[in-house]
Amino acid sequence: MKKEIVADIRSRPEFSRFTTNLENKSSLPIFPLSTPKDNLVGVMIVGDYIAQDLVHYLETQSNGLRSKWLIISTTQSDAIPLDCSGVDFNFFTNESGVEEYLNSSAKNVPFSTELGDGHYVDSEIFFPDSKIEKRWDIVYPAKWYPTKNTDLLLETAKLDPNLKIAIYGWPVVSERKIVQSMAYRNKIIETAQSTPNVEIFDAGFEIGTVNHYNTDGTVVIGNLSKEEMRDKFFRQAKSSIFLSETTEAVNRVCTEMLCCDVPMLVTQTNGGLEKLINDKTGVLIERSPMGILKGIHYIFDHQEQFNPRLSFLRLYGKEKANKRLEEIIVEVAKNKGVEVNWENMRKYSGDLWTSPDVYMRIFTS
Repeated sequence: MKKEIVADIRSRPEFSRFTTNLENKSSLPIFPLSTPKDNLVGVMIVGDYIAQDLVHYLETQSNGLRSKWLIISTTQSDAIPLDCSGVDFNFFTNESGVEEYLNSSAKNVPFSTELGDGHYVDSEIFFPDSKIEKRWDIVYPAKWYPTKNTDLLLETAKLDPNLKIAIYGWPVVSERKIVQSMAYRNKIIETAQSTPNVEIFDAGFEIGTVNHYNTDGTVVIGNLSKEEMRDKFFRQAKSSIFLSETTEAVNRVCTEMLCCDVPMLVTQTNGGLEKLINDKTGVLIERSPMGILKGIHYIFDHQEQFNPRLSFLRLYGKEKANKRLEEIIVEVAKNKGVEVNWENMRKYSGDLWTSPDVYMRIFTS
C-alpha cells in the first residue's frame, strides 16, 4: 500500500549571495542587535559567507556607514572564517581550525569558538509537555541533502521494524545544491514507500511565497512556526538524532530538542555539537545503522539517567548565551575605542536570517 506523503508548500529563496539578495530584496543572514545613535555604534551579527561583501558595501557608502557598526561574524557550519578580515569579531565552533585561522588574512580579528547558533535556543519556547503523547521512537528533522545521511535511518528502520521513526525534510535553498537536494529527497521518499515504520513529512520544493516570519523579524523557510515545529515533532519524540557529516556547527534543531527534554543520538562533527553530549543529554554513536540501533536501545534501557533540558540549560540557552555575547561586545568595543548603543538591545535566538524590513534599517541608520 502506497504511503501517503504529507507536503506543505515552501518557497525557495535565492542563494545567499549578498549583492543578489540585496537587489532582489530577499532575506539575508544579518541580525541587527542594536542600531547606531548619535556617537554610539550599533551591533549586528552576520553570516561569515556574506560578511566581507557586507563590509565592502558599507565602506563604499558616502555616509560613513561602516564606522557606525560593530560587525560580528558567525559560522553556521564547521567553516573557518579565514577571509573575514574586515569584521570586528569572528565566531566559529571548529576548534581544530584555530591554527589555520591564526595564519589567515583574518588573524588580527579577535575570535571565539565558544558560541554557535545552537547555544542561543529560547527555552521559553522549547520546553516539554507531558500531556502530549510521544508517538515516535526517533524523530529526524533535517534538510534533504546527502550529507545529512537520512538513508542510514531508513536502513535502521528495516533492521528493527518495531521502531517508529519520523523524518521531516526540507530543501537546501542554495541554487548550487537545489538539484542534488531534490534528487536526494526523491530517493528517500521512494525508499520510505517500502518501510512501513517510517513516516515522512516532506516540506517540498514548490516555488511560492510561503515563509514563516518570527516576531523578531527572522525568517524560517516554510510556514511552520517554532511552536508548530515543537508541538508537531519535538514534543512527540522519545529521542532525536543527528547523522550529518562532520561539516556542521552546533545544530540548532538538536539543542531545541534538548530543551524539549528529548535525548539525542549524535555522530562526531568538527563543529562542537558533540561537546553537548554527556550521560544526561544523549549518546555519541557510530555513523551506521548498527550504531543507531545500539544508541537508541541504550536510551530505551537507561531512560531514568537522562535529563537533557536541565543539563543543557546549566551552561547555555538564550539568556546565558546572550549574557556571554554582551560581555564579548563590551570587550570588542573597548578595544576599538567606541561606545555601544545598549538602548533596546535585542536578544539573539540563533535565527540569523532576517527579512528586508529588518536588515534594510542598517543602510539608513
